[in-house]
Order: sequence, then C-alpha cells, then structure tokens
Amino acid sequence: MPVTTQSSRANCGGARGAPAPSNQNKTAAGKKEWQKGDIAFLKTKDRLSVAQADALLKPAKGEKYGYMNERALGHPVIILDRISPQSDHVMITSVSAYSVEMNGGLPPWKQRCHRTKNPQSFRSFDGCERYNKNVPPLYLVDGQQMPKPAASWVYCDNMYVVPLTVLGVFTKSKWKADLRMQPDSLKELMSFMSRRPATSAKLAAAQRRLHMKEPQPVSAGSPSNSSSPSPRVLPPNQGSTNTASVAATTTTAAAKTITTAAATTPPGRSATPAAAPVKRSWASIA
Repeated sequence: MPVTTQSSRANCGGARGAPAPSNQNKTAAGKKEWQKGDIAFLKTKDRLSVAQADALLKPAKGEKYGYMNERALGHPVIILDRISPQSDHVMITSVSAYSVEMNGGLPPWKQRCHRTKNPQSFRSFDGCERYNKNVPPLYLVDGQQMPKPAASWVYCDNMYVVPLTVLGVFTKSKWKADLRMQPDSLKELMSFMSRRPATSAKLAAAQRRLHMKEPQPVSAGSPSNSSSPSPRVLPPNQGSTNTASVAATTTTAAAKTITTAAATTPPGRSATPAAAPVKRSWASIA
C-alpha cells in the first residue's frame, strides 16, 4: 500500500501555507458558509482562544477528561450535521491518517497503539484499506480525493459538537473547489452510525447536544428579557376616539330599530302608537 513520507501532522493540518482558493458556499460577505458534508479543518490549539480551548479540552468539575482529546485538533473533519443556516454549532467527526507511514503502512486497526479501538468503527475513504469489505468506502464529490488517498480513515466513535469559530478551511487539497462528501455517501455514513449499538447512543447524544446549542427564536413584538407581556399603552386621543365610536354605534343601532319598525307597519297605519282615548263623564261635559 503506497504511503507518503511526510509527517502526519503536516498533511492533516491546514494551519501553514496560503489558503487554497475556495469558491463554494460563500456568503455575500465572502465568509464560508458551512454545510452538511463539507470537509473543514479543526484548528490547532495555538489558533484557539483561551475560552475556546477550555471549552473543548478542559475537564468539567468532577470530570477526568475534557469534551475532546487534544489529538483531535489539527485534523480535517466531516461536517455531519448543521440544523439551519442560523446555527452557530455543527456536529463533526475527524479524518486521520493515523501516522500510517510511521507504522509500516499498517491501517489503524492493525497498529499496536490503537488496539483498544473497535475495528468495526473504522470507515475508509475510497482508495484506503477497509476492515470490512462488505462496508462501502466513503466518497467525495466529482472524483475528489483526500490529500492522503491511501491513508484517510474515520473513527465513527468520535463525534463532537463544536462552534463554527473553531473551524477553518482545509487547505491541503489539490482541488480548486473545497472538498465535500457525496450526499449519498454522507447519508450512508450517518445510517451506519445510527444502526450500530457501539455508535448509536453517541450519535443520539451528539444530536441532542447540537439541538441544545441551537439559537432560540425570539417572538416578534415581544421583549426578549421579560416573561410577561408589557401593558398596552394607548396612543393620544385613542380613548376618546373609542368612546365616540361606541356612541356613534349606539345611535346607529337605534336608528336601525326605528327604521325596521316603520318598515313592518301595515299600510294605512302609523308607526307611532295612537294615543289612548280620553274618557269623559257627563258631569264634566255639563
């Protein structure tokens, strides 16, 4: 199996050298708009802020390990999921050569240092040795290949939710367009992760975490910092206008009642009730 002679870190990283031209998924301001299936670069620790590094690497109180192993930094990653264009977090999994040139060309599941990993969890890009020949390789669009076409593996147990700010453009590709997974290949990879007991629980946990990081929409017209609606303030003169409207409506209703009564009075009779006859005694006449 052909291998390269350069160091794994040099070929997996994108921190050094001029950025490769990129013309895909750009916003109007020229900023990269990450989408599902894109191959991005997870920045090295020296390119992260203190807050970013602590959030990813520092163990929480009472925990032994941080959210992510530092060795995951400085590698290309596949963006597995992004909920919406407004999302500021994505789900990723890393791609690595696993120092194959330092281990006699052996794939990771045959290397002594990775013997504790589940060999069934390794997925291979097209051109790399596969652990299970019945599992298809991973493909990029338009015949693209990873910079190490014979040494690019994904360990499916590793899934992370990270902010967009820790991602950069992967610059080690010889292709003018940014590297990107074939949609069907990405769909198959996600299905592979979800149906295996070894990875399904981790995938579900990552998806829950991703939804928790999703920005919450603010209802139009309601203040974001108050749990109860603000009292309604009437514009000047609105109260008097409303009173006049009610009076006008009442007058109109009364007029309609009179009109209706007149319309239903038989011909020859007055709509106004006749006065009762006056009774007179003979004494009053005299």
